[in-house]
Amino acid sequence: MFKKIFSSSKNKFIDSFKEDYKNFSPKHISIEVSDDSLKSVWKVSSTEIIGLDLNKTNLRLTNIKATTKKAELSEELLTHIIENNQRAILEKIEESKEALHQFPNISEPSDGELKGEEWLKVTNHVLKESLNKASSDDSLIVEAKLFIGRLNENDEFNIRLQCYNLDYSLTFLSNGKLYLSVFDDKNFQRGHSKTPSYSGEFFNNRPVILNEFILLIFDIFSKSKIKIFEKK
Repeated sequence: MFKKIFSSSKNKFIDSFKEDYKNFSPKHISIEVSDDSLKSVWKVSSTEIIGLDLNKTNLRLTNIKATTKKAELSEELLTHIIENNQRAILEKIEESKEALHQFPNISEPSDGELKGEEWLKVTNHVLKESLNKASSDDSLIVEAKLFIGRLNENDEFNIRLQCYNLDYSLTFLSNGKLYLSVFDDKNFQRGHSKTPSYSGEFFNNRPVILNEFILLIFDIFSKSKIKIFEKK
């Protein structure tokens, strides 16, 4: 798998990286954007993990054994990295949709589900306003972390999204329901809040809840300086 990258000579390691990176689909991916930097970790298997850390000029790769390779970042290489991280996110989104399709018996949403849906939409709207402001003001930055997939084979599929003061977690339960929790660390460091601002389960309006997450992911990663998605 990624072994070839770290055993290649200095002159060939970028070619090896580009070839491997486009051919593997991670079981779990984490992506962090902050100003003009991007960090990405792909877990391909229990023994194959590659971490990628880049800024405007440099790329650093690290494997599970903490072996590091460095290179100068070119426009071609940046495009390759962005396209493959986009591909990985889209693959995970399709996996999340398939999880919903395994439990198709949907009826009218309950009052609790509708209230939770409205709470999520309002919260996302406020966050998107902040993202719009940050993306149009050079003195502000877009900061976010996305974790999506299954860290371990028997784990439930999860989408976790951290952006500014908000920490979202959407878990695909084995009974077909979605469990959502949102922590708000407003004016404090990440992890300060010990009680979620919202938590609840959804079944009958799961497609709407998942779609809210998908739209928010696209919005965040189209407004960061290193854009994984382009604005529509």
